Amino acid sequence: MGQLTGSNPRLTGHFIIFKTHKRNHSFILLWLFAFTSAAAPTRINGIDVVLDPPAGFSQASAFLGFQHVQALSTIEVRELETPFNKIAVQITPEVFATQALELRKKQALQLDSRSALLFHLVAEGGAAADFNKWVLVIGDNYRSLSITAAYPSMSEQKQGSKLRDALLTTRWLRTPEQQLFYDLPFTASETENLK
Repeated sequence: MGQLTGSNPRLTGHFIIFKTHKRNHSFILLWLFAFTSAAAPTRINGIDVVLDPPAGFSQASAFLGFQHVQALSTIEVRELETPFNKIAVQITPEVFATQALELRKKQALQLDSRSALLFHLVAEGGAAADFNKWVLVIGDNYRSLSITAAYPSMSEQKQGSKLRDALLTTRWLRTPEQQLFYDLPFTASETENLK
């Protein structure tokens, strides 16, 4: 038995080769492909963020993030020039209520060595056209990220947990120290004379 790894890091394949004694060649009789759950982190175009989207999602062109057109689902990333602690106190159930969203769950956590908040929001109307959301806010003393996964309410059982897990794979490639100088038109580095 041999093994084949394709260009997609989620996909591995195995093939079985049978050799006959009567003929001087081999036959590839069967291909067995199996999808694995190995993470496939993808850098989002236009921003220093890596995330492992669920199967079926691709880079979006109209916004920073991913989309699954057939599933009517998106993962959108926004960078905010506001420290995490200031944003955290501004996010309340009342803020979500103005968008007809009910806060079902709020979880504080550490993600990628940064403070983060995870919110589960459910559309109050419950109509088929409504969208539920998972929102991850992550940041430091300089900046924050808001990552929103939106999907049809009727797809909660099928997509909800997958999108939540995807948000939790988020990695911000910029360190807090790099944030301090991010907007400057120059960089500074230590030299022998400046030590």
